[in-house]
Amino acid sequence: MEPPPIGPITPVERPGEKPTVPPEAYEARKIIVYDKNRDMLIAQVDIDTHGYYEVELKPGIYTVDINRIGMDRSSDVLKEIGIFAGKTIVLDIDIDTGIR
Repeated sequence: MEPPPIGPITPVERPGEKPTVPPEAYEARKIIVYDKNRDMLIAQVDIDTHGYYEVELKPGIYTVDINRIGMDRSSDVLKEIGIFAGKTIVLDIDIDTGIR
């Protein structure tokens, strides 16, 4: 399974070519987990150098976002998720760096 993409990494990317994402591009970004109403920060989660993250949460409803670096954006967040005992969920988040 490939990690969710982050990019573009350079202002010009040729069609069909996928530049390697430098580890620091992932390390600078965080997954942010709030309570359902975004009143309280629950967790700030590192993304590893391969684009993966993992967080253990108590059962409940949470809102997931990213910290935005520069012009970062993602249509995958703000996302409300439900956590249930004994269940694992996967939330892939594509991050558009805004580099053009």
